[in-house]
Amino acid sequence: MPIVKQRIKSILSFVTVCDLQADVVIKSLDSDWQDYEDSVQSMTAMDTFADCIVTRNKKDFRKSVIPVYTIDELMSLM
Repeated sequence: MPIVKQRIKSILSFVTVCDLQADVVIKSLDSDWQDYEDSVQSMTAMDTFADCIVTRNKKDFRKSVIPVYTIDELMSLM
């Protein structure tokens, strides 16, 4: 388990974990996104001026106005 903790800490040196805000919940519920969780992620990214969204399922974020990458795509940009 220590290696997992070490890797998470390493990732957190360049990734910001955002808190879920009540206004984002309301925006997500009012949105036309089919998947609530995807909507929450997209709305949070917009509200926090995120550079991108990283996901395994890019197709779920077709409506996103924020760039969306897989982890492999993101790593190739670094």
